[in-house]
Amino acid sequence: MITERICREIAASLWAIYHERPDAPNLIWPAKRDDSTRISEQESKILITQWLERNGMFYSIETPTRKRYTQKGNAALSARIDVTVYSSRDPADRMLNLELKAGTGSLEAFRKDFEKLLREGVPGLWFHTLTRASNATWQSIEGNMLEAFDRVLKYAEAATHSVHFAFCVLEQPMLVEFDLDFSADWRDHLVRRFRDGQGSPIRPAWMPNAIPLRATAPRTKASSNGKTQQKALVYVPSIEPRSFIHLSTKGDSYALRSFGGARPRSRWVEPDCKTTTNLLARHPIVHQVDVAGERKNLDSELAYWAARVDELNRKYGMADC
Repeated sequence: MITERICREIAASLWAIYHERPDAPNLIWPAKRDDSTRISEQESKILITQWLERNGMFYSIETPTRKRYTQKGNAALSARIDVTVYSSRDPADRMLNLELKAGTGSLEAFRKDFEKLLREGVPGLWFHTLTRASNATWQSIEGNMLEAFDRVLKYAEAATHSVHFAFCVLEQPMLVEFDLDFSADWRDHLVRRFRDGQGSPIRPAWMPNAIPLRATAPRTKASSNGKTQQKALVYVPSIEPRSFIHLSTKGDSYALRSFGGARPRSRWVEPDCKTTTNLLARHPIVHQVDVAGERKNLDSELAYWAARVDELNRKYGMADC
């Protein structure tokens, strides 16, 4: 099916870009003013339109909808579909509507796009890019989807076409995808297929040795001897599967500290990793939160760091481990 081909090939391109692989397209993630990386739906839109061009398919972007929608204010107006694919050059010959998302997204953003995908009467594709995904992330997305569909229930019950959902995770590359058939029991179908899909995601043949530092873009500062310093709370399951730990680096030297989980609260260096380069290559970082601006002493303000780690453990689902 065209939807599966699009999703899998676009996911492969996004993974290659994120992990700076030699086969990556020339598209790059832009940097914000603070040098953090901006990851949005725009990258998937560019890659999808390039894919459609390569495969000789007709398409349009920001396509006006056939129906009218009251999504802002009180007036019913034509909305926009991110990308539409056509069977021919005839603008009425629509075969697929695509809506693109990045990040967790708001409930209202889900609702508006679901209404368009349901009411237009054209098979749909929802392609959603996530930098990382914990259990809490999946629970949040599933909750938003269920609530959003409840808010457009009459359109879901009237729909006779399907929508293909794809969630592309970048840091630990995986693609979760499934179809929702609105001619059947869509609620049971959503819960079942969403959870089944998470259990058997599509992954690339390769796996990253480490998360590229440019992709996570933690804030750094220069020390007096010219070496770059970095401070972050990181989740590295191969070192500590139950908790975030503190990572500080200075050039190719580093130190780890624990404020939760099973490890004692002490400073250490992994025996098999004498340098920062070795550490990142052998022990991939799954989640990383910059704390360079949090001016709290690591040795004397233990309660602060323990609370900070506990907060992140709950947010990313480690508290349930």
